[in-house]
Amino acid sequence: MDLTMGIAAMSTSLSQQALQSQVSLKIMDKTMDAASSQAVQLIDDFSKSSKAFFGTPGYFFDARA
Repeated sequence: MDLTMGIAAMSTSLSQQALQSQVSLKIMDKTMDAASSQAVQLIDDFSKSSKAFFGTPGYFFDARA
């Protein structure tokens, strides 16, 4: 009887660990999707706002200064 209870407890524990691992991976996947979407939006916003026409202040940038 004791061996059966031990096997049942171990099975339950492994099942809970597997479920917890799946939930953690799903949450991480959702977080990465959200971060990726925000990064795409940020890059898009930067590309729209960085248009400077020739001759306007800020057109040339001297990185050595």
